[in-house]
Amino acid sequence: MRAPAADGTRRGRATFDGAGNATSFRNAAKTYNADNQLTGPGTYVYDGNGNPTTWSGTSLTFDVENRMTAYGTTLTAGYHGDGLRAWKNTASGKTYFVFDGISVVCELDAGGNVIAGSTYGAAGLLSRGSVQYQFDNLGDATIRLDGSGNVLSYRLFDAWGNELSSGGEPYGYRARYGYYADGETGLIALAFRYYAPGVGRFLNRDPIWFDGGVGLYRYVMDRPTRETDAAGLRCGCCKWDAPYDKVRWQNCYEEADREAKVSGLFVASVASRVGGWCGGVIATTYTGVGGGVGAAVGGAIGGAIGGAIGYCVEYRIALVRCIGRDIYPEAQGNLAQNQNPCDPKANCNPTN
Repeated sequence: MRAPAADGTRRGRATFDGAGNATSFRNAAKTYNADNQLTGPGTYVYDGNGNPTTWSGTSLTFDVENRMTAYGTTLTAGYHGDGLRAWKNTASGKTYFVFDGISVVCELDAGGNVIAGSTYGAAGLLSRGSVQYQFDNLGDATIRLDGSGNVLSYRLFDAWGNELSSGGEPYGYRARYGYYADGETGLIALAFRYYAPGVGRFLNRDPIWFDGGVGLYRYVMDRPTRETDAAGLRCGCCKWDAPYDKVRWQNCYEEADREAKVSGLFVASVASRVGGWCGGVIATTYTGVGGGVGAAVGGAIGGAIGGAIGYCVEYRIALVRCIGRDIYPEAQGNLAQNQNPCDPKANCNPTN
């Protein structure tokens, strides 16, 4: 039977309003504010950038790039310049992450010792350490095997990623595509955002804004049985399920680097002039050093600081823009047909 396509649409024990907010999720009522931010049940508070500073009663901290740096006292985290998570620190200790593209290929402890290495094939994840996986048709790691093929455990998840059996390791829900679960918080770390399976939403706004669809907090356009989002930058096109394309990601890194260098030089030039002027004024007014020397020193300092800031800011912006444009082939296909590149009704059957 086809479900109605309006507010009463049900997908995996969830009922949605016209904005894509789950008013009922796993048989529990949910409330939202005018910005489509979850407000209850529980205590939720958001800052001006749409980041939850309080999440279901737990205090969260975010950096200037809107990346979560602390989840209460349970977890702290740091990030690389490209936005990928560099490390996390929990009661179990510090874990560093090594990536190939957006996929975690190695985890290290604070001493640099290997905790586990992950291997991938053409279809995605194969193993982590000595544990091998078998997947269901949605990409969930439902069977864990040892090196001899003996079953270690079985796992089961609902459509949104909530575990219905015992687990205890990071790869489970949509593990084939690299979803990495933090057992300490119940969140799933995708490449550029955290997903909260308990409420079926992302923790904060989409870094690519409305290029990823109208709902800035929505997960895979509320179609968890049909779509995946390993990057956390999902364009709202229905059929994307492409494997990781290393060439496209590398092209985006290189494009971001080129654009960031240009921006860095421009900002450095402006900052150098401002710094030179300020340095000359200060040197002439308050010291015995000549204005020319002060201008030279001020210009050098201003140029160095401005160039570094300009490069870092533009690199992040350019990388996210390229990912949203080039990593999702359906968006390009929709553009070729003069359709909105992120229209969830384009190139697909919008019903579930």
